[in-house]
Amino acid sequence: MVVKEVDFLGMYKEKNKVFLDFSLKVSSGTYVRSLVEEVGKSLGVPATLYALRRNFIGDISVNEAFSFKDLENKRSSE
Repeated sequence: MVVKEVDFLGMYKEKNKVFLDFSLKVSSGTYVRSLVEEVGKSLGVPATLYALRRNFIGDISVNEAFSFKDLENKRSSE
């Protein structure tokens, strides 16, 4: 597991919970959920991953992906 980059995007509180928003660049095989739990343990607080979005896998960007609608339209036009 290698964390290549961390960008802190913000923090907000909802009821009695604190949410941290950040972006990570990590090596292949990194378990982000486990990483978040370990950070919480290091800080002495419970921590869990609320949401995860992959923007890249290798050199492939999510911006290059097809939506389900695109795939349905392609299938119906064949």
